Amino acid sequence: MAQDLVYLVEGSVATPAVRVSLAEAGLKEREDLQEWVVVHPEVIGDGVRVITIEYDRWSTGSGTSARQRLDVLGLDRAGRLVVVELKRERDRDIHLQALTYAALVSRFTVATLASAHADFLNRRGQTTSADEAMAHLRDHVEGEFDLELLTNPRIVLLAAEHPPQVVTAVDWLCNVSGYRLDIELRTMSAWQIGTQVAVQFDSIYPVLGIDDMLLSPTDVDATTTSTVAEKTTEATRTANTVQRIIDNGLLAIGAALTLQPTTEIPADARAAIESWVAEEPSRGRATWTADSTGPLRWEGDGSTWRPTTLILQRHLVCLRW
Repeated sequence: MAQDLVYLVEGSVATPAVRVSLAEAGLKEREDLQEWVVVHPEVIGDGVRVITIEYDRWSTGSGTSARQRLDVLGLDRAGRLVVVELKRERDRDIHLQALTYAALVSRFTVATLASAHADFLNRRGQTTSADEAMAHLRDHVEGEFDLELLTNPRIVLLAAEHPPQVVTAVDWLCNVSGYRLDIELRTMSAWQIGTQVAVQFDSIYPVLGIDDMLLSPTDVDATTTSTVAEKTTEATRTANTVQRIIDNGLLAIGAALTLQPTTEIPADARAAIESWVAEEPSRGRATWTADSTGPLRWEGDGSTWRPTTLILQRHLVCLRW
């Protein structure tokens, strides 16, 4: 297997970095690794907001409690929870711990999630009420919370190395569940150059195979995608589109946008929308802010919205701006 090579480059001079263990680099699991994820959640996936860390408040209806400590809990823009298990070294039981935590967090409601998030923010010096935390969560999620997505968390296992038994078990679990279980294996490695240390993050599972890169005729009757996967894809599509528009500067800040119901929706619904806009023309106009948290400033009330959230909360569906 080819080995990674890392160099520090200064002009024509390339100085090789030496790969060291996280322990040799003096990096600790909770103080360092966990904090990296909190400050840079992109290392566990795009569009993830950290909800809480070291959560251990589990109890039954009869009052029996358990103190199992979840490393990191995140929420993606589709409204799906992300369970993150961190290990500084290799751990052959990392997937077993994460499965337990996934089962536990699947019982979160939006209200208990907001409470946990408020507690997390307060512990980090950001005074936040449960209602304010709830607003943060709703602003983060593209559209409305979907119970099926919320109760089917994604799992991310982040360690220095994953032994073969973990990779084998994860692959089997994903396959036997029909990919309703969504488990990712990610690794982190440390590189030392003089007194400086750099950390590299990689995704090793699911593996991109040759079939993922070759084009072939599409089977229009294929229906192998699970409901959860379909909902996740649909919920993240708008968020990704908005981000691409922002990243590539496709719309200027302040650009005027007009609501145009498409022929993809029934004629009666289209007529109702047009009538609603005709009553107050400002309802059909918005300006582009280039802010991913609220890219549209709606003239209807002057506030900022995401496209899907605005559509859902104003009872408009299948519209194009």
